[in-house]
Amino acid sequence: MKFVNVDETLRNYWVRVYDGAFPAAERKPFTELVDLNQEAAVHMNIIQEAGINLGLAFFYELTPTSIYLVFLAVDPAQRGQGWGSKILTELKRQYPDGIVLESEQTNAGAANEEQRQKRYRFYQRNGFTDSGYLTDLTGMTFHVLTTGQPGLVAGYQTALQKFALPATVMAPKDN
Repeated sequence: MKFVNVDETLRNYWVRVYDGAFPAAERKPFTELVDLNQEAAVHMNIIQEAGINLGLAFFYELTPTSIYLVFLAVDPAQRGQGWGSKILTELKRQYPDGIVLESEQTNAGAANEEQRQKRYRFYQRNGFTDSGYLTDLTGMTFHVLTTGQPGLVAGYQTALQKFALPATVMAPKDN
């Protein structure tokens, strides 16, 4: 599995998968992501296996061995084949001290509650645990999930500031 840095030749693929996977309110403009990608700690990647594009990942290295996974999306043509789990396994191998990410709040009476529950359970099956924190981000509330140490949440909060994301991280909640 390869994580290939996005360049102009991969732009159309990135935009198609990114726009299809995330609501407009959660997306940043492509040019803004490319600008962020100029920093060494930021990774804007297309994920490939045997020359086939599987999806995309955008993440920020909190330390050399831990990341904040901002976006992960499997190409619709590749879904249902276990690629999401394989990608997460590879990221956990590359960043053994942990990954932190957000998953939409569950049990909030949302119209897409089933989809939210499915996504949340997917991350749990792949070794993520709920940190107990909630983040209010882009007008939505998310669970903060991690695979590593509790200290990842502090690094996550710093990353949110770095990306100039208007977010409020709320103290541990009752599950």
